[in-house]
Amino acid sequence: MRKSLFGIILLIILICLIGIIWLSSFRVNISPQTQKLPLKEKQAALSLFSERKEFKPGEEIKIQVILDSGGYKTNGVDVVLNFDPQYLKFEKLDYSESLFKTFPPYAVEKEKIRFSALSLPQESFEGRGKVATLFFKTLKKGETKISFDFQPHSTTDSNIALYGQGKDVLQRVNNLSILIR
Repeated sequence: MRKSLFGIILLIILICLIGIIWLSSFRVNISPQTQKLPLKEKQAALSLFSERKEFKPGEEIKIQVILDSGGYKTNGVDVVLNFDPQYLKFEKLDYSESLFKTFPPYAVEKEKIRFSALSLPQESFEGRGKVATLFFKTLKKGETKISFDFQPHSTTDSNIALYGQGKDVLQRVNNLSILIR
């Protein structure tokens, strides 16, 4: 009788162990490796690019305005650029290679250029691409720069429009320094 009681207890322990192992396969294990971590912050940016940084007086400078949407879906940009008219003379604005399709009239003031570029309705852009190309003529020797007029979350300066919301998502700008020798 003791043997049969011992056999029954052993059988119950074995069944319990099998049950525990089976139930543990349904348990959710949240370890530091599987916890939900915050996503990398998106960083939408506008940049100025020139193949050269040094020029002679009287030379033409070709400058590209580049959009990096930083993971956002965008449908337009407003660009406000500052430049020093003692060193640079604005010549023209070219949209022929732009990723956008609609271009309201641009304005040139003494030290500022303002322009916009927009997607067609129901279209958006996500990635990196050319907005426009600007052409300047160098006037005299010295160092100068072309810079974005930019304040985070302001809609009266340079900005990137979030598709469907019109919210400004521009967080960073990269200006351009030029040396005229």
